[in-house]
Amino acid sequence: QRSKDVLYQQVLEQRNKQAALALQAYWQRIGEWGKGISKKQKQKIDKLQQLLNDE
Repeated sequence: QRSKDVLYQQVLEQRNKQAALALQAYWQRIGEWGKGISKKQKQKIDKLQQLLNDE
């Protein structure tokens, strides 16, 4: 769990879109992207999507 949070923080800090896409794919694969997720996970997804949508 801790390493997942560290990776998430690094992706945001570095604004690395390729890594963000990989993290999105991983979360989708393990069921942590979409419906039925925690409020905290939803906030992480929102920030990741914001990074991906930035030009």
